[in-house]
Amino acid sequence: MAAVVEGVGSPEPELEALRDERGGLVALRDALRIARWSVVVIALIAALVPFAAVLIFLHHSKKSRVVRLGGGRAAAAATAGDIKDKAAEQAGKKVSSGSGNGSRSTTESGKGAADQLQFFRPEKATFSLDELFRSTAEMLGKGRLGITYRVALHAAGGGGPVVVVVKRLRNMGHVPRKDFAHTMQLLGKLRHENVVEVVACYFSKDEKLVVYDHVPGRSLFHLLHENRGEGRTPLPWLTRLAIAKGVARGLAYLHQTLPLFHRPPHGDLKSSNVLVVFPGPGGRGGGGGDAAPVAKLTDHGFHPLLPHHAHRLAAAKCPELARGRRRLSSRADVFCLGLVLLEVVTGKVPVDEDGDLAEWARLALSHEWSTDILDVEIVADRGRHGDMLRLTEVALLCAAVDPERRPKAHDVVRMIDDIAAGSAAAAGDGEATAGRELALR
Repeated sequence: MAAVVEGVGSPEPELEALRDERGGLVALRDALRIARWSVVVIALIAALVPFAAVLIFLHHSKKSRVVRLGGGRAAAAATAGDIKDKAAEQAGKKVSSGSGNGSRSTTESGKGAADQLQFFRPEKATFSLDELFRSTAEMLGKGRLGITYRVALHAAGGGGPVVVVVKRLRNMGHVPRKDFAHTMQLLGKLRHENVVEVVACYFSKDEKLVVYDHVPGRSLFHLLHENRGEGRTPLPWLTRLAIAKGVARGLAYLHQTLPLFHRPPHGDLKSSNVLVVFPGPGGRGGGGGDAAPVAKLTDHGFHPLLPHHAHRLAAAKCPELARGRRRLSSRADVFCLGLVLLEVVTGKVPVDEDGDLAEWARLALSHEWSTDILDVEIVADRGRHGDMLRLTEVALLCAAVDPERRPKAHDVVRMIDDIAAGSAAAAGDGEATAGRELALR
């Protein structure tokens, strides 16, 4: 009987062991579940960190582009102080000197002569130098001539904000006031649909500013080269042809209007210095509608002010400089125009590292694979291949090695007009043919 009692009581330790084992399994399962969720959380955090980093970078990048022209971060002059103080000091020495050049100044009675901006369009809204420096400016980019800003300010007399583009020039510390003022007077008188107008300028020892009309468009460089790939809106042939015509017309106007000693008249013609405006609600160059895009030249006319830094400008790529010619003529601009036209046709950037774009195009035209030079975005427009190659031939005439063999700017306008007229006639014939086919059905 005792043995039986012993046998009945003996499972208790086993039950305890079983409970412990089961409890351990539950604990292990809970631990695994927690570990699994931990992995998920860590993976989410790891995925969000780069995204957050991108957002922070974009925020700081945008913030870093918003400056004040009179502030330390935006100041291009090698000083820590506000350039307004320098303007006051510089202009205070000339309170009694007067203007004497026929242009309009922002100096008013009751104000010191510190706020000196020279205006060339008195019918447009004017503002003081102090108002310009206190306004928030968005940095658009840095180039060889200086830093460019978009500035929105409120003009005196009420009304909406006035938007202008300000270029803070560099490498001009050596330029005398007289030379700078004379060049700005010439540029301030220019009025043409295909040239960005100079609104005002400012000169001091440490600071030189040029104020332009704000053009609500993109550069030709951006339209041709940025965001290549899926999702990009291509630039069709007729739009490119209209832009090429506008560039040639603007350059011909500069060559006709600026005096003979101001050579080359533009000096820095390249696709990034061509702004393109698409009028009307159609916006971005689909090739449809009646409103053609308007090309506007900018950063023109500074070559005479940069005798020691002229190598930074586009005209320095001309082959005649490599051959020892020291002074450039208007034909240097025509050479640069040829490179821009080749860029329009080929979609290639004419950079030195990739070799001579003009020589490559000449070689292509002399072989059966001539259409291979066409940009992939326009090559499908087979009906206009002839016009594309004709514009290529015009471009190569402009980019001739011998400057005497290059056409004049107004001749280039005529050649492009002829190509455009042919394209328009072909388009009209195509529409008429399509209409007749529909009528016969």
